[in-house]
Amino acid sequence: MKKTSIIGALLALLCTGTVATSCEDMLSPDMTNNVDGGAAITDTVYNFHGILKSVQDIAERTVILGEARGDLTSTGLYVSDSVYEIANYQPAANGSSGLLDRSAYYKVINQCNFYFARVDTNALMNDTYYMRREYAQVQMIRAWVYMQLVQNYGSVPFITEPVDNANTGWENTAPKATRSNLLSLLLSDNLEQAYRWSDHYGLPSYRSYNTYNATNTTINSQLCMFPADLVMGDLYLFGAKDSMDYVQAATYYYNYITDNDLAITRSRAATFDVFSQGTDEESYRSSVSSWASVFSQYGRGELVTVIPSCAVSTMGTVLTDVQQIYGFELSSNQSVDVSTGDDGTEQTDITGSITPTASEQYRQLIPSTAYMRLNAAQMYAGENTRGVTQAELDYYENAGDARVDGSAPTVRVQSSDGTMNRDRFIHKFCPASNVNSFGSSGFSFHYCIPVYRTSLIYLRYAEALNRAGFPQHAFAILSHGLIPGNLPTMLDSTKVNANGQLERVYYLDSTTIEGRAQIGIDELRRARMATAFLNVGMMPTDNVIGIHSLGCGGIDVEDTLYTFNKVVAQRISDEKTRVTQNPSAGAEAAKRFLRQTEGDQTTDDGDGTGNDDAIEPPYEGPNKDAQNAVEDLIVDELALETAFEGYRFGDLQRIADHKNMSNSGYGTEWFAWKISRRDEDLAPYENPTQKNETLYSLLLNTQNWYLQNP
Repeated sequence: MKKTSIIGALLALLCTGTVATSCEDMLSPDMTNNVDGGAAITDTVYNFHGILKSVQDIAERTVILGEARGDLTSTGLYVSDSVYEIANYQPAANGSSGLLDRSAYYKVINQCNFYFARVDTNALMNDTYYMRREYAQVQMIRAWVYMQLVQNYGSVPFITEPVDNANTGWENTAPKATRSNLLSLLLSDNLEQAYRWSDHYGLPSYRSYNTYNATNTTINSQLCMFPADLVMGDLYLFGAKDSMDYVQAATYYYNYITDNDLAITRSRAATFDVFSQGTDEESYRSSVSSWASVFSQYGRGELVTVIPSCAVSTMGTVLTDVQQIYGFELSSNQSVDVSTGDDGTEQTDITGSITPTASEQYRQLIPSTAYMRLNAAQMYAGENTRGVTQAELDYYENAGDARVDGSAPTVRVQSSDGTMNRDRFIHKFCPASNVNSFGSSGFSFHYCIPVYRTSLIYLRYAEALNRAGFPQHAFAILSHGLIPGNLPTMLDSTKVNANGQLERVYYLDSTTIEGRAQIGIDELRRARMATAFLNVGMMPTDNVIGIHSLGCGGIDVEDTLYTFNKVVAQRISDEKTRVTQNPSAGAEAAKRFLRQTEGDQTTDDGDGTGNDDAIEPPYEGPNKDAQNAVEDLIVDELALETAFEGYRFGDLQRIADHKNMSNSGYGTEWFAWKISRRDEDLAPYENPTQKNETLYSLLLNTQNWYLQNP
């Protein structure tokens, strides 16, 4: 197969993309476009916004590659050859699919390298090193782009010097960046210094960016920045080799959460309303507007980092590929308004709009059967208010997770033969005004692609916490919310042991157990020494709920099924049964877990008072089966909460790597099993041996996970 030179393609992109950008008015200050060496802009502020424009060029492929190769989407009847091949881990037939070309990523990287070569970080203005915050942001952007490259291609040239001609040899002589060494390579090229500067100076702040849509929606420039704590957390999680790397990742996420008061709150929950249709059988209708509103917002809150899109191609980059691949036909309109200002000068205002309509013929990627069955398998903890003075817990049988209608609502569309069908359309980038209307219209175009949002950050924090040795705290992020009022209180006393020695005894305050997260004494003790990343007293507290409650209820009534002991024991049993194909082995593993866990959560309270000289009991450490089970539950929650946003392949790949670190080969098999079951009409662990054997066998070779550059 003919290979395309990265450097040759890169230089072509630079010559056509940086010299004259169509998005100057959207992402760039109004200043002279001075070009040096075919790539570098002399003014570093302009160069920075040129980098942001180039990030737009990789935004859509990040989403498409992330979802097409996961377990949450399947290919539709009208899928293109290139998307089908990518989704099924096949090499592109013609070797030239634009989705596979690495040069757009290297364009961003090369612009960053030119920036570093020209910027003066010692420049002073008003006694401030005013370029350092922007320099730090460029470092974070480059690090994020390298993560996307390594995630998709496995091993890529690591280039840190600007490339301005095709004879540098970098393509063949540069060191190779991989998952295991990317962090160390970036740290050796000033990433750590950049983090310190970002921590000290904060993010750059420029004017807001106009999308030029009909309402002139603007996006705050800081919403387009990549926070240093999040990029660093991702890097440590991405290449974790041991528990200390997970501790580092958890610390960065924790810092961002506490510094910015991020919280999962009840106001965002998707819910079910109960109604009857003349019979005793209950029916449920989802109410998802609060949860789905994030996909039509442009301000800070749930959204943390976005890549913006323009509504008018003459004013900026218009990002439409994701919406079209998810099944939306797009029509655009442009309006030009010429007016005369008070000073007599003529002013031209250009606005546009993009209108999406659901269309079966555009629907290349659809929600997978596995995704739909995962949602259906969830138990919704609702309320019974009929004939009672106080709301009682009432599980809504067969309701599932309410978020499914906010991610992929049912739409009534006309097929090519004229018949009307009801299909699920992925609408996170074209949110519907009413998900219960079922009409093919009523969708709105969202002028940005999310990179980071609050729920995702909490789930990655939970992922890091779990592998750092705190599975019960990680699960509390899902079930209750990680705040002091939702956790049991640990007390201590002393007693004299059989050898006549004074021994410290820890126990749980019995008044703080019921209705709270199930966390045992051993983990609570270890958490007291982990204040750098697990000081829950510093977490936001107002109206906090667990992430699972965003779609599964249990907000005003206590969910007695979705608890650590019950859910984790069941997952241990299911997974052990899957791996061994022996239900008895699964049942025994769950029993062992429950014996250990329940013993850790119920102890006597001693017979004395505290004494600093008392002997401390030994620490037991986390239960490995529990860590693996909690990790699987986090994977489920990532699907329920962040499906179709572009993260799934990376999530599965990263977590498979975690599992391989603790049990060689296990993560690889798990990854292959997850994806090979995406089209099976089965509940998550129903008949676990049933799968697409061809795809499963292909994915047992990790080399097949990665894209080949055309």
